[in-house]
Amino acid sequence: MQLLLANSKIHALTLAQLEETQKQSQEAEFNLHESEQRYAELLQKEKTLALEELNLRKEREVSVSAKLVVGNDRSR
Repeated sequence: MQLLLANSKIHALTLAQLEETQKQSQEAEFNLHESEQRYAELLQKEKTLALEELNLRKEREVSVSAKLVVGNDRSR
């Protein structure tokens, strides 16, 4: 009888530990997914900023070149 009771307690404890482990696993999976989402968002923002910076540089180059062309044309 005591053996059966001990076995039942072991089984109950094992199930409780399994449930806790599954809960922790789900939380970890959720946190990983959130981290991946944040990383993707930050990466997209970084790409957007880099493209904006590149566009600004190109606009400046075009502006400077246009001023040089206009300046050279006026000096003739």
